[in-house]
Amino acid sequence: MVLFFGCMASLSNLKLISLNFERSRHLERNIPFLRKERPDILCGQEVFEGDIERISSDLDMPFRVWLRDTLIGEGKNVPGKGGYSGIVLFSRYPLSRVGYEYYHVPESGITEEKTAETCYETNANGIVWASIEVDGREYAFVNTHFTWSVADCPNDAQRVSFVALRNLLEKLGPNILSGDLNAPRGRGMWEEFVSFYGQDNIPKEITTTIDQELHRKKGLQLVVDGIFAQAPYAVNDIRVVPGMSDHQAIVASVSYQEIE
Repeated sequence: MVLFFGCMASLSNLKLISLNFERSRHLERNIPFLRKERPDILCGQEVFEGDIERISSDLDMPFRVWLRDTLIGEGKNVPGKGGYSGIVLFSRYPLSRVGYEYYHVPESGITEEKTAETCYETNANGIVWASIEVDGREYAFVNTHFTWSVADCPNDAQRVSFVALRNLLEKLGPNILSGDLNAPRGRGMWEEFVSFYGQDNIPKEITTTIDQELHRKKGLQLVVDGIFAQAPYAVNDIRVVPGMSDHQAIVASVSYQEIE
């Protein structure tokens, strides 16, 4: 963790939203909400490749970087639709230092999604990243959909994935990471992210990021979606918004902390 000493002055605030879209199930909810919120950066997980152009156009966010992680069979999970699903980063600002990389891919490659105990899991896991420049300062964003655990507790696959992910993040330098971590707060793996970034930005009063009405399992109280940041970036004013998909949307303000 990098330490900064002295007085800190905050520069332009950017609005960041992270949302697991649950493929195409809720676009009629998602699009009006995102139009109203007008994020500067939108990090989406479980986004159908075929929906990217519509989302980009409807939200006037023309700049983007995408990575497929799961193959969805036609009519499976989303009636009448099939194809690749993945993670995507949308921006209102031109992107630089754009990239993507997997930190976990099965030996069989990206094949049709697997199921276990009625739960869907990503077939591969990676990150997309990009930087934008605002007021002469660079903001570096990373989006991920982390390896899944059927028991909501750390497993060997998650532990191996985290080491590989951490190695990628270290190469990128200071950044703002958001996404669906599939790692509930308080059960071990979430705390690995906190240790790497130095702070848990999700307020303690937020007890779940699972949507209580739209998720297939009712009553789950799990914080699994997060936003983390390393200096010189700071994340504030975090709120969760229900009614978007099986996960709540996370809305946050990102700032650059200048040393005076």
